[in-house]
Amino acid sequence: MPGNCRFQISYLFHATGHAQRLAALSGQVAANWSRSSEIRRNRIPQLLKGGIAMNWLTAKRWSPYQVGLLIGVLCWVAFYISDRPLAASAAFAKSAAMIEKAAAPEHYAENKYFHSQEKYAPVPDWQWMLVVGIFAGALFSGLISRDIKPEIVPEVWRSGIGRSAALRLLWAFIGGVALMFGARMAGGCASGHGISGGLQLSVGSWTFLGVSFLTGTVTACLVYRTRRSKTPAQQ
Repeated sequence: MPGNCRFQISYLFHATGHAQRLAALSGQVAANWSRSSEIRRNRIPQLLKGGIAMNWLTAKRWSPYQVGLLIGVLCWVAFYISDRPLAASAAFAKSAAMIEKAAAPEHYAENKYFHSQEKYAPVPDWQWMLVVGIFAGALFSGLISRDIKPEIVPEVWRSGIGRSAALRLLWAFIGGVALMFGARMAGGCASGHGISGGLQLSVGSWTFLGVSFLTGTVTACLVYRTRRSKTPAQQ
């Protein structure tokens, strides 16, 4: 509390007479009102961030070991409560089924892929809501940690490829399509195979992980090559 507020409180208790008490109380209210914006701006965030839990939630980076442990516990809870693994890629196929059924119902009725498994039915389910929660949770985490930085062309892309935003968006789209096609062909993604299947010691999931790391490393070396022969100004 500001110093003048402490003085006015002291004056309120030591002064005699109703008029003096009323004057001191009025001064206290006025001081609090005039400094309300400062309190909201400085003191409240400090109070919210004062606890260990809030410091942990607002941190911009978490330990990968702690996060890995928590994800493992989350998998246990998911299996126990819903008897389903953590997975995500099928939810995107389900979203495509929803869009196609609404936009082209005749084509949807003839699409054998969407009718091949119940999890592709065009209705929200547990996994679909999980993916929605992932997006919402990521947004909330970025807001409370003040780490949201919209960026179309990241620095690593500029140094290896160039500054064209159109080229960046084009390759992001192509990469997303390729990843989703591969995930559905493999029957799972980094969460379905890498997390849920891996902790169950599935041979197919561990094979998926090995191939993903290998191809990801090779792709990164080929795409994000550093042009050391050029200066930043030339790039």
